[in-house]
Amino acid sequence: MKTIILTLKGMQSWGDSSKHVYRETRNEPTYSGILGLIKSAMGIRSNHSKAKELLSLRMAVRVDNQGVKECDYQNAGNFVKLIGKGKQSVQTWRYYLSSDSQFTVALTGDDILVDEITEGLNHPCYHLYMGRLACPITTPIISKVTNDENPFDALKQLPAKNVVRFIVETNEKTIDSERVEDVPISDKVYGARNIQSVHVDFGKGE
Repeated sequence: MKTIILTLKGMQSWGDSSKHVYRETRNEPTYSGILGLIKSAMGIRSNHSKAKELLSLRMAVRVDNQGVKECDYQNAGNFVKLIGKGKQSVQTWRYYLSSDSQFTVALTGDDILVDEITEGLNHPCYHLYMGRLACPITTPIISKVTNDENPFDALKQLPAKNVVRFIVETNEKTIDSERVEDVPISDKVYGARNIQSVHVDFGKGE
C-alpha cells in the first residue's frame, strides 16, 4: 500500500448537495470531488474500469485553513419553468471557499494505482480544478508519496502546530459522525459514507 499526499490551496468549491439554483460547498474537499480531479488528470470517464478502481482509495483530510465561505451570484439560462411551459433565465447562488483556504488530502491505495495517480497528476490529460471549473489548480499539488497504509496516520506525521482538525472516514455511526453522499457510483448517482471530525493537539509543533 502507498499513500499520496496532496496540498490544495486557493479558492475551491466542494458541493455534495447542490440543488437547482443553490450550489453549496462543504467546508472540506469531498471524496467525489477529489476522485473527479484524479479522473481529469488520468483522462478517464466515470464509466471507465479504472474509475471503479479509484473507489478502493481511502481518504483523510487535514484542515489547514478552512477559509471563509463566499457567495457568487450568476444568471443561468435554459432552466425549465416550474409553472407553465418553456425555459427561462434564473439567478443562481454559487458558494465557494475563499482564496486563502488550504487543505492537505491523503489517499491510500494499491501501489500500482497510486503510482498511476501520481503520473496522472504530474502530467494531467485535462484541466485540473478544485470542485468547479472556476477554481483551477495553480500550483503543484503533490506533496509526497509514502508507504503508509492508513491516510490518517500519514497526515498525523506531517509537521503541524497547535490543534489541527482532520476529517476521517469511520465505520461507526456515532453522535459525532456525519453521513455524506459523495461516493460516485455512476453519472449523478452517489453512495454514502460516514465521516468524523477529529482534533489532534500538536502543541507548538515543529
